[in-house]
Amino acid sequence: MMARFRPLHVWLGGILVCVLTFAATWKLTIANRIIARGDLLLYFYPLRDYASAAVRAARLPLWNPYSFMGAPFLANSQVGFFYPLNLLLAWVPVAHAVAWSITAHLMLAGLGMYICARRGLRLGILASLAAAITFGLGGYLGAQVEHLNQLQVLAWLPWQVMLVIPPQTSRIHLLPRAVLLALTVSLQIFAGHTQSLYICLVILGIVVLVFILIALLRLWETRYNNMAGQRDTGLHGVIRSSAASVGLLAGAIALGVLMSSIQLVPTLELATQSTRAGGLPYNEVGSFSWRPWVVARALMPTYGDPLFPEYVTYLGASGLALALLGALGAVKPATGTASDTNAFTRRNYAIVAIVLMGTGTLLALGIATPLFSVLYRIMPGFDLFRAQARWLIMLSLGAALATGLGVHMLWEGLSSWHRHFWLIGWAVLIVAFVGALLLGARFSPEAEYRNVPATSVVAGWVAAFAVVTAGMLLVLFRRPPTQ
Repeated sequence: MMARFRPLHVWLGGILVCVLTFAATWKLTIANRIIARGDLLLYFYPLRDYASAAVRAARLPLWNPYSFMGAPFLANSQVGFFYPLNLLLAWVPVAHAVAWSITAHLMLAGLGMYICARRGLRLGILASLAAAITFGLGGYLGAQVEHLNQLQVLAWLPWQVMLVIPPQTSRIHLLPRAVLLALTVSLQIFAGHTQSLYICLVILGIVVLVFILIALLRLWETRYNNMAGQRDTGLHGVIRSSAASVGLLAGAIALGVLMSSIQLVPTLELATQSTRAGGLPYNEVGSFSWRPWVVARALMPTYGDPLFPEYVTYLGASGLALALLGALGAVKPATGTASDTNAFTRRNYAIVAIVLMGTGTLLALGIATPLFSVLYRIMPGFDLFRAQARWLIMLSLGAALATGLGVHMLWEGLSSWHRHFWLIGWAVLIVAFVGALLLGARFSPEAEYRNVPATSVVAGWVAAFAVVTAGMLLVLFRRPPTQ
């Protein structure tokens, strides 16, 4: 009987993601409020209004006579003229259309992470919900809603991760996966934020590379533990699966570019006349890097204390605690034996999560790190974009994966090893947070961050850490450790 209702439970999890997203955005969708600030007010509302009028008149808007003394319109990819949801919402008043687009893409991001956690990580419904909420309703995507095209691009990222590294890497499923991945790439191109597309493709490349390295490491471990194993067959299998993963990604990108050529051709022609055609100056590429002195603030809710939106990547005390626990699963699976495929699959994703969180943090810090200078000189395309803090989406993705894994580990039960190391790691993290907050306020060169946040904000953070610590200790020791 339970087997019959299992798919229903899975669907209910996805429905809950949509309900929570709608609850978080209802003021935009049904309360007739708008976001009246920033790029959304000054840039995207006018663009979307002019594009929608052209769709209703069944014409291609090649030229915009209302900007400056006239400017190319269709060739400007940020218009998102061919993006399917923008076309569907062309008959809706622009303020409502933007509001519903924001809600729809936050739902899309959450659902993508939920399905990725269910199918890829083999997590339960509760753990998958935790991953979905962390990503779709987390601080980073929430802070980017005023950059409509960025949100539209980034919402497809968890779906792409699921397609690049599927639960079963069978040759039979390679072509459908490639086509679906190409479709998401083409949708991102139509959405019109090239930097976000660039970041997503780099993330997918990192995920593929990490899984290849994991496969090679596991092959080495097998040979080391069993010298009589089939060495040639194992290496051949790793090479074949690695080539398939790389081919899948490369082929999907090529097909996605071809599918969206109606937008890319005029955009590339316009780009040759852009000030970015030869790359941006070093300091401009490094602008809006994640400030080291705001890292502690950025990971916690602001409670009304202002923080520049590009720096926000709110995880909260609960997210930090669960992500730390999930990351520990990379060192030692919480449950299962060497023959437990699901346990090792989750360990692999924990490794991916750690790499994404570490790399995302390093790249987001931008000009504050030596790596920035190296990438500026040698990495193709890196010098075309500014606002390095936008690499925080990589941190957000990794944290969502780790959070889901952390909830799963709590549900399944933890070994004494995980309990002790979580306690040590949590104590170190709290000390590091306090130190970063005090040092950031002391040495910040920006006046607005030169003081510790308001007393009410700090009190909220103290309460959050206290409640989460007490709750985690209660759950950690609710039953004897697993063996």
